[in-house]
Amino acid sequence: MNDHLKRIAEQSFSFAYEACHKAGRKGGDGDHIWVQLAMAKCSQLIVRECANYAFSDDQEHKAMLKHFGVAE
Repeated sequence: MNDHLKRIAEQSFSFAYEACHKAGRKGGDGDHIWVQLAMAKCSQLIVRECANYAFSDDQEHKAMLKHFGVAE
């Protein structure tokens, strides 16, 4: 796994832990809510990273984010 993916994974896990803790949940692999939050955040960050890398044209960038349902 390269540094980009490690950073995305760390951000996703941190986001999921923070959201779970705010809701009074423990979080972690055994918590299905934590897993869903982490997966959703990870997907969002990957799409964002791809759009940022692939498109210098603002319209194409926005179209890709919209296609995957990632808000700006």
